[in-house]
Amino acid sequence: MSEKLYYRDSHIKDFSATVLDCVEAEGAWLVELDRTAFFPEGGGQYSDTGVIDGVSVSDVQEEGDTIWHKVAEPIEVGTIVECSINWPERFEKMQCHTGEHIISGIVHALYGYDNVGFHLGEDYVTLDFDGPLTREQLDKVEDIACAVIASNVPVETSFPEPAELAMMEYRSKLDLTENVRIVSIPGVDVCACCAPHVAYTGEVGMLKLLDCVKHKKGVRIFMTAGFRLLRDYRMRYTQTAQVSSMLAVPQAGIVEGVERLQKECADLSYQLKGVKIEKAMAELEKVQKDGENMVMFVDNWDYDVMVPVADKGKTMTQGIFALFSATGEGQYRYVIASETVDLRAKTREINQAINGKGGGSSNLIQGKACGEEEALRAVFH
Repeated sequence: MSEKLYYRDSHIKDFSATVLDCVEAEGAWLVELDRTAFFPEGGGQYSDTGVIDGVSVSDVQEEGDTIWHKVAEPIEVGTIVECSINWPERFEKMQCHTGEHIISGIVHALYGYDNVGFHLGEDYVTLDFDGPLTREQLDKVEDIACAVIASNVPVETSFPEPAELAMMEYRSKLDLTENVRIVSIPGVDVCACCAPHVAYTGEVGMLKLLDCVKHKKGVRIFMTAGFRLLRDYRMRYTQTAQVSSMLAVPQAGIVEGVERLQKECADLSYQLKGVKIEKAMAELEKVQKDGENMVMFVDNWDYDVMVPVADKGKTMTQGIFALFSATGEGQYRYVIASETVDLRAKTREINQAINGKGGGSSNLIQGKACGEEEALRAVFH
C-alpha cells in the first residue's frame, strides 16, 4: 500500500520513492511506488502527471490499495527513483477544487441546495446543484466567495474517528463511515473529499462563475479560478479588443457597435431580398404553362424568394404552380401553390410522386424533393 504524500502535504512537488512493482499493460507500463505525491483520478478530478526518473507519467489510477503510475517504459523493481509532479497543473487543479468547495458551501448555506455533481476538466469546472439559481443569486454567491478568498482562511484536512464523524455535519455524495477525509474551510464549508487542496483560501487567487444552465431539476454552473481564470480573462480581453478594433468603437461600446452592425446587416438583407424577388419575378414571366399547370426550375433559390414567386405564380394558372430549386444533383427545394386545388388534401400524394417530404396549407406547401427534372415535370403535366 503506497503512502499518500499528497495527504501529508498537498504542496509536495518532488520526492523519492522505491519501485514496488512494474507490470506491462496495453503497450505501456504500470508502476507501483512505496509512496507517492501523484494524485490518482478520482472525486471528479483527473489524475496528476509528471515524471519518474525522467520517464513521463501520463495517468495515475487507484485500484484497491494500489496506486498505479502509467509510464512509457519499464522501471526495475527495487529501484529508488526521483519523482516530480507537474506542479503548475496540480496547483491550478487545487485552486479550482478549493474554489468549488467555497461555492458549494455558500450555495448550501444560502439556499439549502446540495452539490450533486462535480467535474474538474482541463478548461473549467462544472458544479451541479439540485435547485434553481438566478444570475443575481450567483452574483451574490460569487461576491461572498471572493471575500472568503481575500480573507485567506486556512483549508484544514482531517480523518475523524467514526464516533467523531457521526457527530459532524458535512457534505458528502456518498454514505461514508470509515477512513473519511474531511476538508474544512472554517465558516464556509465542511466536506468529505479525497483530493489535494490549497493550504489557505488566498491561494485560490480569484474565481468566476462563467455560466449557468438548467440541468435536470436544478442547474449546472461553469466555473474557473486562479491561473486558469487569468488565462480565460486574457483570451476574452484579446477577443474583446479585436472586436472593438473591427467595429471602430471603444471596448465599453462593443454591444452598441454590434447592435448597429446587426441593424445594418438586416437592412442590407432586406434590400437584397427585394432585389432577388424582383429578378425572380422577371424569370417567372418567362415560364410557359405545362397543360393546366405551371412548372418552374431554378438553381439555389431560398424559400424566402420561392414563396412570394409561387404566390404570384398560382394567380397565373387555373391549376397548380410548382417551383423547384436545385440544391444538388437530383436534390431540390420545392414550393407548390394553387388557388383551385386543396394542396393540404393532396400533400401525401404529391410527396409520394416527387419522392419528397414537406407540407403546409391548403393553397401552398413546401419541402424537399428528389428526382430528375423530366420526371418531376411529368408529375404536373
